[in-house]
Amino acid sequence: MRNTLTPRKLQGIYSLVFLLAYLVFTANAISPFPGRLAITHDGGHDPDDLLAAPLECAMIDAAGLNDKLVHFDFLNQLDRPNDETMPAVCLEAAERFNLDKSIFFNCMTQLEQAIANFAEEGNKSTEDNPLWLACAGPMEVPYRLVKAVSPEKRKYIHCVSHSWWNEDNLDGPKLQHTWNDLKELLPAENLHQIRDGNRAWSMNLPTEWSFLSTMGNADYKWVWEQRKYKPGDKFDASDAINVYWIISGGITDYPRQRPEQKSGWEDVKALLSGNSQVGVNNGTIAGNVSAVPSAVTVTRIISLGSSSPGLLLLNLKGEGRSNRIYTLKGRRAPKK
Repeated sequence: MRNTLTPRKLQGIYSLVFLLAYLVFTANAISPFPGRLAITHDGGHDPDDLLAAPLECAMIDAAGLNDKLVHFDFLNQLDRPNDETMPAVCLEAAERFNLDKSIFFNCMTQLEQAIANFAEEGNKSTEDNPLWLACAGPMEVPYRLVKAVSPEKRKYIHCVSHSWWNEDNLDGPKLQHTWNDLKELLPAENLHQIRDGNRAWSMNLPTEWSFLSTMGNADYKWVWEQRKYKPGDKFDASDAINVYWIISGGITDYPRQRPEQKSGWEDVKALLSGNSQVGVNNGTIAGNVSAVPSAVTVTRIISLGSSSPGLLLLNLKGEGRSNRIYTLKGRRAPKK
């Protein structure tokens, strides 16, 4: 008897492909970026933060995730003297990249307000709306932030760190807690130690990052100009790797293996140029999506990354069809 592919059989095949793709891609990745984003930074004493903080703001804006940023604190190295440059750079970055300046806090002068804001956001968290904390700097402030959240809500808080130095830093009497202490507050699976940004993102030549100054965007050029605080033969924005990892959906290319990998600038260039899949939420895809009408609505992304196609579950508007899986060969429609 002739074996034909009926619509019912095709639907079964699509369901099986979707299930297999989901299992494969979610086994080692967090995809897509769910929930909200919080950032805690040191700065002042270490000029790399004066590059990383504005670069993070630029990436968040380029990915269209402005409303997902709910907390940004800086100068969390509590035993250092206060600093005027880091607050000025962070607040200017917030203004340039359309971020809410009221959620930016100076830990030297606004630590209690920062803790209260994080606690409020943390207590809003659910399984479908977790809170991701990018930890740049010592773990004392991250510890205080997480501890302020109600214990029953902490299981929805994730912390991300790229630096063993930050994780173990007790350089001063006010620094009493390390990464290991966070393990008392959070489930082990909510603590993410990713590739060391000092190797992956700060070993690049300035010429590789110079695209920031030639993209025809005054705000990106301003980010480039912040390297004046740390001139030399490297472009060091190492802490920004935490934010890229989160907003890219936890791409599997960034485990804590410390290889001599230097492609951070390529990832960021793709994002800022609109050639990356980072930040695709429920929106329109532009480009060649195989066998799909020219405008579709994305309902779920199974795989993320700027270098290879991803599988998407698409809702075909006006087609009167069920959601289906396709291979993305295009890119996210750039922000107007």
